[in-house]
Amino acid sequence: AHQCNAGHGCHDLESCETSFDSLLSSIDVDKVRCLNESVPQAIKGVFRPFADRFNTLKFVASDVDEQLIIHIPFTANICLRSLTIAGPNGEGHPRHVRAYTNRNDIDFDNADQIKPVCEWDLHPDPSGVCEYPARPALFQGIHSLTLFVRDNYGAESTQISFIGLKGTSTKVVRDTIIRIAEVASRPEDHPTAIAPQSHMLL
Repeated sequence: AHQCNAGHGCHDLESCETSFDSLLSSIDVDKVRCLNESVPQAIKGVFRPFADRFNTLKFVASDVDEQLIIHIPFTANICLRSLTIAGPNGEGHPRHVRAYTNRNDIDFDNADQIKPVCEWDLHPDPSGVCEYPARPALFQGIHSLTLFVRDNYGAESTQISFIGLKGTSTKVVRDTIIRIAEVASRPEDHPTAIAPQSHMLL
């Protein structure tokens, strides 16, 4: 089951295509960060190709309690259409997950006070075959996604071995176009044309 809060995000559904691909290439993995992970930087290992989702040797585990906050920046504006989270087939699998878009300030002090864009109730899924839908009107044109794992099925620590995101992405070209236009308009970057010389025949 999942619940998405209406009234957030863009409602232009036509800009999302009908075929959805993995967004792995649009994730800025080097800048992904996780709060309360037991091993620093372990979160980066759970973002892998879908075909590699069965590899349970790479995982992130929570440290002092069962909660995790995962901040995922993108290299393009994306439209999220589905989420997959794989974990152990037991009490350590995530149970409730909240999603926030375009925020980098979510932490354990404010996560419960800020209204999420969407939240999902997860089923134990060690094989990573469950796809939880994301309403495109709420996840369109976003440049970052923050996931708050609130609890699991009863274990002291939560484990995640794979996170898969599907949707569409649009490379941001506006800034590049502006920079090119600025360079083209600077006279100092263009050599002054040399006036043609006249030659008189004697």
